[in-house]
Amino acid sequence: MSLTVNDLPQVVNLLSSVLSPNPEILKPAEDRLKQLEKLPGFSALLTEVISNQSTVPEPIRAIASILLKTAVENYWSRRESPLADMEKDVVRARLLQFEEPSKMINIHLAITIGKVARSDWNIRWPNLFTSIFAMVQDNNPQRRFRGLLYLHHVLLALRSRRLIDGIKKFKEIAPEILQFVVHVWHSGTSNILFTLNQLPSNPSIPEDKLITEAEIMKFSLKVINGLLLSGFYEWTEHNGVLPFLRNMLECWNACIRCRSTLPSEHRFASMLMTFEKYFSKILIETHTIFATHWVPVLGSYLHFSINQLRSPALFTPPMFLEKQSVVFMTFIKQIIKCSHYSNGTEGWKAISDFSQNPEAIIELYTLLVLRYIILTQEDLATWKESPELFLHEEDLDAYTIKKRPMAENLSLDLLRCYKGILVPVVLRMLTDSRTAQTLPQILVKDAVYSAVLWASDLLYEEVNFPNWFTNQLLPELQSKDPNFVILHRKIVLMIGEWVNTISPQIRQTVYSVVAAMLSHSDLVICLTAALTLSLLMKDLQFEKDLFTPYLDKTLKDTFRIISVCESTDTKLKLLDVLGSIIDRMPEQIRPYTKQILDLTSQVWQKFQSEKMMKSAVIRLLTTLVNTLGDTCEFQDIFVPVLENSINVDSPDSSYILEEGLELWIATAKHARQLSENYLNLFSLALKNLARGYDNIFKLMKILEYYIILGKGKFLQVFINDLEIFYRKIIGDTKERATIHILKPLELLVFMFPIEIPQVFETVLQKVVYQLLFDPEESTRSKVYYVSVLCRLLLHNPEFFLTFLNKTGAASNPPIPNLLNLFLSGAIDKIENTAERNRRKLVVFSIVSLLSVPIFNQDPSMLDNIIAVIHHAIGVMQDEDTPDPEAQVYPSASSDDDEEAGALDSPWFSHNQEWVQISSKDPINLITTRNLLQDKIMQLRNIAPKLLETILQNIPTLLQDLSNKPL
Repeated sequence: MSLTVNDLPQVVNLLSSVLSPNPEILKPAEDRLKQLEKLPGFSALLTEVISNQSTVPEPIRAIASILLKTAVENYWSRRESPLADMEKDVVRARLLQFEEPSKMINIHLAITIGKVARSDWNIRWPNLFTSIFAMVQDNNPQRRFRGLLYLHHVLLALRSRRLIDGIKKFKEIAPEILQFVVHVWHSGTSNILFTLNQLPSNPSIPEDKLITEAEIMKFSLKVINGLLLSGFYEWTEHNGVLPFLRNMLECWNACIRCRSTLPSEHRFASMLMTFEKYFSKILIETHTIFATHWVPVLGSYLHFSINQLRSPALFTPPMFLEKQSVVFMTFIKQIIKCSHYSNGTEGWKAISDFSQNPEAIIELYTLLVLRYIILTQEDLATWKESPELFLHEEDLDAYTIKKRPMAENLSLDLLRCYKGILVPVVLRMLTDSRTAQTLPQILVKDAVYSAVLWASDLLYEEVNFPNWFTNQLLPELQSKDPNFVILHRKIVLMIGEWVNTISPQIRQTVYSVVAAMLSHSDLVICLTAALTLSLLMKDLQFEKDLFTPYLDKTLKDTFRIISVCESTDTKLKLLDVLGSIIDRMPEQIRPYTKQILDLTSQVWQKFQSEKMMKSAVIRLLTTLVNTLGDTCEFQDIFVPVLENSINVDSPDSSYILEEGLELWIATAKHARQLSENYLNLFSLALKNLARGYDNIFKLMKILEYYIILGKGKFLQVFINDLEIFYRKIIGDTKERATIHILKPLELLVFMFPIEIPQVFETVLQKVVYQLLFDPEESTRSKVYYVSVLCRLLLHNPEFFLTFLNKTGAASNPPIPNLLNLFLSGAIDKIENTAERNRRKLVVFSIVSLLSVPIFNQDPSMLDNIIAVIHHAIGVMQDEDTPDPEAQVYPSASSDDDEEAGALDSPWFSHNQEWVQISSKDPINLITTRNLLQDKIMQLRNIAPKLLETILQNIPTLLQDLSNKPL
């Protein structure tokens, strides 16, 4: 079945129904259209709907254009497609014939044309560009604009080709397209500028026609930019790129000259500024990617950029002037920092008029400091009316969008690049501004301080900061002149940035000054002092004893500033400051714990919808817990925060889950016991694991803590859930995750050797299978499977032996001697075990069987008995060699230990609960020598023949046992 023109009314009705707000009408129509989409003739019929402007309303035609775009995307290039070649020919022909007035529909059609062109140009659609060029050259402005729109999307589609042949063909046609579009742009823009220059003598210029033409020229620049970014292997005079860049610079200058004669609010001035924005976009984007291609025109654009910074056009609106200033400074910054323009290169020669001219360098640097870095009256007004906004705009990281941060950044780059030329200039500026008293003089001095502020690594040899601070900066800080507040901010900033140069003699004075500034009446100064305080805290030379007298005042002021600030960004920074104080002064901060928790609780409640703020609060709490250690008395305070952050059903969890888990680990690590609410939190860990294993490493650490702290109460509540989890996950993870999930399982067996086997029998069967019969399981993982089973064997041998017999009998086919297989596998893994304590665990568990009849009376066990005694002698010799990390801590993994080796990480040794638990471990109570001696004595009585065989195979055994360690 195929659709024809006769089906047009049906399709129009369906499209109309799709616009209905009634779901009972909308849903059936959508389903029917999805069915029709798969039928031949549907796409051609949609082109009929779009072209029928007289009878089909625009909303329906818009839906048809969207469906056409979707159909082309889904079926045009498929081998099995409802679109036959004849229908494709019809669609291609009609796509370029539409006279559509709707801008939105034209955009959908342009995207569709691009998708078809990506597949069909140049074999099935060779006349595509000829047809588009004809549209662009038409006298009808709408057709011209539509032609450029189509061309833009076709080029976007062709640029996305990834096969070498497609890339090659695109670059072959790019020069021809560029020359065509540049010709259109240049002639059109020249006509616009010529007409505008006639404006004083001919005020009756048709404005609407000129604006329409300008829109077309603006879009042509968009097309040109796309071609420059991806259409050429190199830029030459012949392919049209370099001539265009020269023309663009001439046109840019002409636009500026023309605009300087017009009031800023004039309609044509706005039009010209739009041109300049596109010129700026081309300048920055192409130079960022193709710096080496720019060399032939680099010098002229650098000269132009500096000129514009020196003498901006008249009547330029402040916002536009700021943006353009940032553009020109960005371009200069790119040139200065570009490695392709280093000394001796062609690029370096191209800018030699600047780079080899000290006067030009000094002029630009001075211009930046005294014109662009200096605070304006608008800045001072913002400082007074909105201090937080002022500081946010002053952030040096805002240099890509803000004039003053960009100027500070560029001046620093100039100083780094031309240190020998500019350092004397900076020093002279400092000297000249020393006696500043009036507001204009103070503003200049503030700008000079800005130039010095970020250059401590460049000026530390020339500027003796301790002397400068004592003799000049400190008196300026103590000045009561209201204008000196401007300098107060910059001096406090300077302390933070020059922190490495602060000598011991002035350190306490510096601490005192910064602490005093926290209570300044000006919020800008308070906030600046807080940020500087953070830098002082993070300094390697920070001296907590010298700062302790100011701690109480500092914390109270910090709490106050956090409470009065409104901006989320500001509060985030202040919480970071508080975190720095907590981290550097752990003992001194303890009396203020409740106040800090009250503050974080208030912030948490106030900013319920601010995910970044919640994240910052959680990080601060984590720092507090890790710093203070035991926080059991506050455990329930953390529960609401943890519930919100680790609950996967919470809308916030995707943003703050990681931080929440870190806080959970910290609170569990330093706990002595678990409150009821804190214990119940573990259900959220199980819910998290049920969703996936993304956070399994952290969750397994938390499980270990809960096992140790919760003991029997924890097991009683969660044993069945844990069994379900382990039954599902054993054998379903990769090596690293497998190791992490087995650590707490071993810990469970160690602490609950009676309870766990009864419930976890199916889990243990899977452990046996993974160890003995899964060829894909890694050796490293099998070491940990052995550890789990050896723990069970050591602490509950009766169950273990019965369990193996039962498991072997239940297998299909039955496995008659599963114990022997296990022993062989376990002994084999001793050689793959690097950790001494794990080798000892395996040896202990198997040697313990020597007194069991099923073991010592079975001849098939002899090889394993001799092998394990050999290993026992090796472990015994290891014990005779002192090892500070040899104490066994079952599955207690280090917080920063991402590898296995859990038994070598006694991170819980500081906890009395764990000390008591681990002290009951036979591996910590008995040496291998004593165990082996005891078992040999038992064998003398119950299996003398076996002992005789052992001694024949290991003749030095008794001698080894009798030798005492030195």
